[in-house]
Amino acid sequence: MEWFVIGYKPDEGGIALAMGSFIATSYSASRYYKSPLGYEYWHTNSGKAYDSSILQRQSNGRFVRGVQGIRYSKINAKKAIRVPSALGKTLGLGSIALNIYNWDSNYPINSSIDIARSIGSYISLPYGMIDFYISTSIESTRQTQQFNQKYGLSINKGVYNPTLGQYW
Repeated sequence: MEWFVIGYKPDEGGIALAMGSFIATSYSASRYYKSPLGYEYWHTNSGKAYDSSILQRQSNGRFVRGVQGIRYSKINAKKAIRVPSALGKTLGLGSIALNIYNWDSNYPINSSIDIARSIGSYISLPYGMIDFYISTSIESTRQTQQFNQKYGLSINKGVYNPTLGQYW
């Protein structure tokens, strides 16, 4: 039996877990994000975006007008992402655990790369977003080529060629 749900096959690993983690973490980061370098930003309920520099004193020693309300909006943004953030972290750990579990069913070098990529995606959101986009693009291309080969079509029919900027 073939599974065509989000490209997930039970023997290949945690694509569904990775996608769930990506969606939950992306939502969380759209509300509040703190980078490993100390930069943080958040969105208020009204949709305004702020960064942490607005909470610092200005050169004249005073705070920006209305800073207390902005502090409250930061606290509310942190509270709003508790559940999606925990869900994203749990699914991310599940994806890492599944990659470790599938160690022997794949070539060791491929499994090592998958585990390293999973851990990198778990630690760094920007890396995880870029890696997820590239992974899904490659998986989509591979599935299209397998479909074409199965039905006797040209193997590159419907595959995006980034050099030409078009589909074959």
